[in-house]
Amino acid sequence: MGRLRAEIAALQEPEGPDTGADPRVVCLESRLRQQEADFRNLEARFDQAVSERDVLQDQSDHLAEEMRLAGDEIKQLQEDRNDLDRARENAEYELLLTETSLARATETLQQAESQSARPVETSGEASPI
Repeated sequence: MGRLRAEIAALQEPEGPDTGADPRVVCLESRLRQQEADFRNLEARFDQAVSERDVLQDQSDHLAEEMRLAGDEIKQLQEDRNDLDRARENAEYELLLTETSLARATETLQQAESQSARPVETSGEASPI
C-alpha cells in the first residue's frame, strides 16, 4: 500500500492544475482502495479468528477441568468400590466364622441333649414305680 501511495504521488507531481486525472493514477488509487479494503477485511477476519481461538481455549480449559474432576471422581469411586469389596470380604469371613460357631454350638447342643436323654431313659427302666 505504501508503494502504491508513492507511485500515485510520483504520478501526480508533474500534473498542473489544468491537467485531468491521469488514468494510471485513477487505476492506482482504485487498486489502493481495494487493497485497503482487503487489508481491513483481513484484519477483521484475524480479529474474529483470535476471538474464536480465545473461546475455544476457554472451552478447552473448561473441558480439561471437567476431565480432571471426572478423573478425581473415578478415583474416589474406585476407592469406594475397593472399600466395599474389603467390607464384603470381611462380612463373608465373619459369616463363615459365625456359621462355623453355630454348627459347633448346634453339635454340642445335640450331644448334650442326646446325653441327657440317655440317663433319663436308663433311670426310668431301672426304678419301678
